[in-house]
Amino acid sequence: MMIGFPSAGKTTYVKKLVEEQPEKHFNILGTSYILRRMPDAVEARKKTKNGRMGYGLVNHAENLLRIVFDLAGRRARNYIIDQHNCQSAAQRRKLSYFTGGYKRTAVAILPTEEVLKERAEGIPEAERHEDLPKDLQHEMKAYLTIPSVPEQVSEVIYVDSDAETVAEAIKKYNAEGQDWLKKNRRRRSNPHHYHNNRGGYNNNYRGGYKMGGYNNRDNRYSPYGGNRGGYGGGYHNRGGYGGGYGGG
Repeated sequence: MMIGFPSAGKTTYVKKLVEEQPEKHFNILGTSYILRRMPDAVEARKKTKNGRMGYGLVNHAENLLRIVFDLAGRRARNYIIDQHNCQSAAQRRKLSYFTGGYKRTAVAILPTEEVLKERAEGIPEAERHEDLPKDLQHEMKAYLTIPSVPEQVSEVIYVDSDAETVAEAIKKYNAEGQDWLKKNRRRRSNPHHYHNNRGGYNNNYRGGYKMGGYNNRDNRYSPYGGNRGGYGGGYHNRGGYGGGYGGG
């Protein structure tokens, strides 16, 4: 299971892993796995978003990916979940599909903010998504976590840094994100009205950022957390290669 912010280098890591271990025939699970099979819709959406991928379409792909996860869990193969997977709820949900004989491993890529910015600027314009809304950026920081060993995964691989450095960075991100959300998140002036509307403004985030389910911790910002993430090991030399790469 890959874990990291957008543009952290997760897909780059995945590509290298697939090239170095072809005998494992990795299957890649992520929104780009779906989007590559929707070329006409992708190009049409880009025309309305200044050449960038709209998050409404990405969110639709994320919903379809849930079906893929359900099918993948029934087939003994080697999988890599190439999404963000920053929240514990999303991590638990996706890992729950792969039990039994699977060896579940997490790969955390959390570079410094300077390196993250450089990597983001290096992504070709045509492969970039819409800019992430500030509230979702800070929400991702506020709930960033690493799966526990051995309860959730058998091992956590740290890329770019070590476990201690990542732990300190996560504390910093959590505090920064939670502080921003407390100061800037809209207050619910009428709790009953929002409750009857399935979560108020959170569930009415339209226009490409989020289409439904924003209040669901498993998929509240599915294009980011879902978003692409995860390395779920599996049965050696089984299955085929299902590509699907994108930025991040």
